[in-house]
Amino acid sequence: GRTFWGIVATRPLPPAEAGLRLALIRDVTVKVKAEEAKREQEAFSDALRDVARALTSTLNQDEVLDRILANLERVVPHDSANVMLLDPDGLTLRLVRQKGYERHMQDARRLLSRAFPLDETRNLRELVNNQQPLMTLDTHNDPDWVAWPDTRWIRSYLGAPICSMGRVVGVLSLDSGTPHFFTPLHAERL
Repeated sequence: GRTFWGIVATRPLPPAEAGLRLALIRDVTVKVKAEEAKREQEAFSDALRDVARALTSTLNQDEVLDRILANLERVVPHDSANVMLLDPDGLTLRLVRQKGYERHMQDARRLLSRAFPLDETRNLRELVNNQQPLMTLDTHNDPDWVAWPDTRWIRSYLGAPICSMGRVVGVLSLDSGTPHFFTPLHAERL
């Protein structure tokens, strides 16, 4: 057996006093999934338009980063997100914006003081060097994952480089408390 979406129609069978009914079930799984994909694509397009407006309407970096984080949920579901910017020397990423961590830790603002030296964080170094999204399906089973006591709840990670003029200037990071949460489609959208 398999689970599917269906529409059920019933009608009584004669004689009506017998209480018998004929039931017809039509499988509409393909239609439901197509409608769901269409809604996701529309939400994705709307979010991209909003981010594009943010990027072109202001030169204020803080405002742009805040708008990106605000629209991110519409593009890829996640529990928390952050933006890290690469120091001018290109050796360290610094967390400059975050959203969603307050649900998992006492003082999420402390994260804004975190620095991630690339020579100590292999996964971030690979993301920056390869200029490609990086997915960690289960952080608890990844030897390259650097765990902090207040972020041990993170079980899967998706990061994408922020590029300007062909070089990485930062990283957009998404976290989930569910192992194997992120998919290649999420990475493509990010």
